[in-house]
Amino acid sequence: TVEETMNNCVESENFTDGIYFIERLLEIFPYNSDYWYKKGVLLNIDCEFEKAIECFNKAISLNPGDVEIYLDKSMSEEGLELCDEAVKSLEMVLKLDPANDEAYYNLGMMAFRENNFIRAKECFLKTINLNNEFNEVYFDLASCSEALNEYEDAIEFIDMYLETYPYNENAWYN
Repeated sequence: TVEETMNNCVESENFTDGIYFIERLLEIFPYNSDYWYKKGVLLNIDCEFEKAIECFNKAISLNPGDVEIYLDKSMSEEGLELCDEAVKSLEMVLKLDPANDEAYYNLGMMAFRENNFIRAKECFLKTINLNNEFNEVYFDLASCSEALNEYEDAIEFIDMYLETYPYNENAWYN
């Protein structure tokens, strides 16, 4: 019952109650990587990034092959503006799972925020090649193409985006 309640807290982003329940579970099962991971997720929701990283590191020490831990750890690192560390975490995801579209997408977003549009576009193209249902990425590809003065490509990507999101006013504006 405690685990089910804690999982509901994670899903509903009720971090206060979730932390309470996860700490009770960790008192009983201190070597459960999933519980350390979920505590990190709850701390991320509360923007307690340093504490979240500690939990993710504990989870990784118990289960070093879980890509989800590295993905969420990278969000904490990015929240603390530790971009190099976030990139390393995402690269670890790709080392463990070379076809992880979420890792490529997150790397693309980081490159985009750093105005590295060529790298961002490469990552976004890998994302869509790995997951052709990740249609949101077309908007990001259009933004990269526009920043690179590749206007015809930008229009094509916007058209592809509009196939899935035909009522998106930002896409029509662009």
